[in-house]
Amino acid sequence: MSMTVNNLNNLFSGVFGWNNNNNNSSSSLFGSASNFGVNLTDYATIKSGSYRKLLKAYYAEYPEETEKAQNSVKTNSVQTKKEKTETLARIEDSADTLKDAADALLTQGNKSIFSKVEQTDDKGNKTTEYDRNAIYKAVDKFVSGYNTMIDRAEDAENNSIRNAALSTMRYTEANSKALENIGITIGSDNKLSLNQETFEKADMENVKSLFNKTGSYGYQVSAKASMISFYAERAASQAVMYGENGTYTYAYQNGDLYNIGI
Repeated sequence: MSMTVNNLNNLFSGVFGWNNNNNNSSSSLFGSASNFGVNLTDYATIKSGSYRKLLKAYYAEYPEETEKAQNSVKTNSVQTKKEKTETLARIEDSADTLKDAADALLTQGNKSIFSKVEQTDDKGNKTTEYDRNAIYKAVDKFVSGYNTMIDRAEDAENNSIRNAALSTMRYTEANSKALENIGITIGSDNKLSLNQETFEKADMENVKSLFNKTGSYGYQVSAKASMISFYAERAASQAVMYGENGTYTYAYQNGDLYNIGI
């Protein structure tokens, strides 16, 4: 059966009322009140399978158009989902980085960054003090990780991630006074800033209370970062993409974003 575009147009004209002369023609599937607006001849064509055969024959005659349309849909779908999973991977990575920074400050015992060390002043006097420089670097890393996670989480479409990030910002705001006392301030963009001069003059016991105790500010932020990481990984693992054989495949599993076969 040799089919042309006109054949296809003629069928559509009959079935869906695509009639340039009269949009309310009785040949329209929905254009007439008789028989509830159904043209019995058109209905019989569809029911018998002739309509399906006509479409099949058309696409067989113009395979390049069919392939182009399918590839376009497939490419757009894959690209959109890939962008989403990459965004989720970045969120997970930033949350893990923040958690690591918080946990480094939380470490107890001999490996604690808050363990006092022996220091010698210019006159040769020895004292046991906190290593302020080491603590400052650890807190600065925490601040940097916090800002990156908040920045990336704001791009998330996942409500669980956004809610957890909002909860983190609110908790930080609730501790703003204590943070300000050690040189950490909150900007209008919800990002943290660390003033080194103020920090180095601060009471290190206050810093320790904020970052080195169970239930402390640092402890709670670590827990919230862990939740955001979990939500991002779960959301990404549920995103599906087309594989190279046209079937659905998981785009992201167990943090392995870049092992995607497209």
